[in-house]
Amino acid sequence: MLDPVITSEGVAVVHLFCTRTPGTDDEAVVAAVKAAQADDVQVVTVAVLGHKAELCFMAL
Repeated sequence: MLDPVITSEGVAVVHLFCTRTPGTDDEAVVAAVKAAQADDVQVVTVAVLGHKAELCFMAL
C-alpha cells in the first residue's frame, strides 16, 4: 500500500467566485492576478458555465 502524500507545511487555498458587472475594472483584476503570481502565489482561473458565477479564481 502507498504512503499518503502530505505537505511539510500547511497550504492555504482561497476560492473566489465572481460575476462580471458593468463596473468591473478588468485591468485591476488582471493586475491583481499578476501581483499574486509575482509573490509566488499559484493562481488558477476557471470560466464557470451554468452557475451563479462566471469566473472562479483559486489561489494557493
